[in-house]
Amino acid sequence: MLSSMDSESEGEKYSTSSIKSMDLIDDTT
Repeated sequence: MLSSMDSESEGEKYSTSSIKSMDLIDDTT
């Protein structure tokens, strides 16, 4: 169960990073 939660946390972090990156790209264009 702990491993599952850890994976979910990592996934959320990745999602936020992706969104932030997209925002930056949007800003430059």
